[in-house]
Amino acid sequence: MPPVLEPQNPQNKNNRVGEARPASPTFLEQRMTRRTFLRKLVSGMALAEGTALLATLYPLFLEPHWLDVSRVRIPIPGLPSDMEGLRVVQFSDVHLGPYMYAPFLRWVVRAIMAQSPDLILFTGDMVTRDTDADAGMARLLRGLRARLGVWGVLGNHDHWANPEVVHAFIEQHTPIRVLRNEHVPIRVGTHTLYLVGVDDAWVGADNPERAFSGVPEEAIRIVMMHEPDAVEWLPMTARTLQLSGHSHGGQIRLPLIGPPILPYLARKYDAGLYRIGHGWLYTNRGLGMISPPIRFNCRPEVTLFIFTRGAG
Repeated sequence: MPPVLEPQNPQNKNNRVGEARPASPTFLEQRMTRRTFLRKLVSGMALAEGTALLATLYPLFLEPHWLDVSRVRIPIPGLPSDMEGLRVVQFSDVHLGPYMYAPFLRWVVRAIMAQSPDLILFTGDMVTRDTDADAGMARLLRGLRARLGVWGVLGNHDHWANPEVVHAFIEQHTPIRVLRNEHVPIRVGTHTLYLVGVDDAWVGADNPERAFSGVPEEAIRIVMMHEPDAVEWLPMTARTLQLSGHSHGGQIRLPLIGPPILPYLARKYDAGLYRIGHGWLYTNRGLGMISPPIRFNCRPEVTLFIFTRGAG
């Protein structure tokens, strides 16, 4: 006798023949589902709070002390063989004060010396407001040594504090020799490199005519001037490299937007290498900070330049 199937209830379309109805969840299953939901909710909230905390801590405590050593090759037309591979290290904007810490500055000195520099150049703003209580930290820079010397210029903050006091402070506590609208010939093998130091442009202390007076136009020249945008009123040639700082790179560089705020005379050439006429300009992002003391997508920087022979 064939099996007898009960007729399908036309009012219950979901109850197909031969298909069991799903059982209602038990109390235990409901409780486990709630527990899973609550656990995921708590985990999500913890992740969100952790992300927010990291987003707060990173620009305040991590990136400001994450040093970047940039390496840049500079082609110089007709570079003498004596200067091929010359290693020049630039650092800038130390800003001794409440936002600069001794362990970081020690690390900077080690990083500079690890580049085996022939020449070390500082491009201004040793202090932020004054030199009070900063002598001990400044003396950490005594570890800087280079066979062609350690040289520097003053920046706008150095002038705002007191240029004569800061000049004396730098030369007393560090190995840096400060140039103010003057130049020095530096012998490299059988050839001469001219190092030119132009004083601060923001405060009107710059005097390029005096600084370049007596420098041969065809000479290989490294120019130190704190504000990069002032390059446009300096005598640039194909054998000139200008080194500047001042901008701090903006301290905050937003993706696709760049720095929302830049200081006077650093709004056009705010960071990195630029071709100016036939010469070169490099703007260093600096080491220290001004308020607000944060860095984002703009790490503190030391730059190594390596001179190479370029086309004439």
